[in-house]
Amino acid sequence: MATGAVLVLCLVAGVLHALRLPPFEKKKGEIKASEVCRTLGTSSSRSVAALDRVLPAKSSYTFHDELPDPRRDDLDDSYYSTCFVGGDGKQLLVASAQMLEYEKADDWVTEVVEQFAPASALTPFDAGDKAVATDKVAAIYVPCLARPAAHLSVVVQLKRPGDAPAAERRDALIALARNTALYAQGNARCDDH
Repeated sequence: MATGAVLVLCLVAGVLHALRLPPFEKKKGEIKASEVCRTLGTSSSRSVAALDRVLPAKSSYTFHDELPDPRRDDLDDSYYSTCFVGGDGKQLLVASAQMLEYEKADDWVTEVVEQFAPASALTPFDAGDKAVATDKVAAIYVPCLARPAAHLSVVVQLKRPGDAPAAERRDALIALARNTALYAQGNARCDDH
């Protein structure tokens, strides 16, 4: 009888652990504004809120900014930045901004955005010359005012989604893409006249 009770107790504990139910649930780490990539925008509180909505529960998060090709002056026609977001050793989200030139914004969607989502899944939103999103990617093609032919291509890709509903993830990715675009506009000197 005692062996049966121990076996049942072990089985219940195993099921609770596998399903991450109390007392075995995984505690979500805190996303701190001071640690978030600066390329996700100057409004770090908005970025933190958006990240909190889209990312899966992880015990800790890492943020790594790369700005290998900053636009240094008016003669420089390049810009590239990337933010990598990780959690518990897995890449969760990537946000990038790059200066590109396409004759038509639809060509940008085909060549850049459709690498991450099929055209049939993309829905437009209001930003830049062209902006599209799903619950896994948000992208904006925004003009560089200081260089009339150039545009910034901003893409935020969610590699591992959290538990939020798809519509909420889409809205949060759009917020992150807008924040990234605003930061890139200033940092790439696109708003200089």
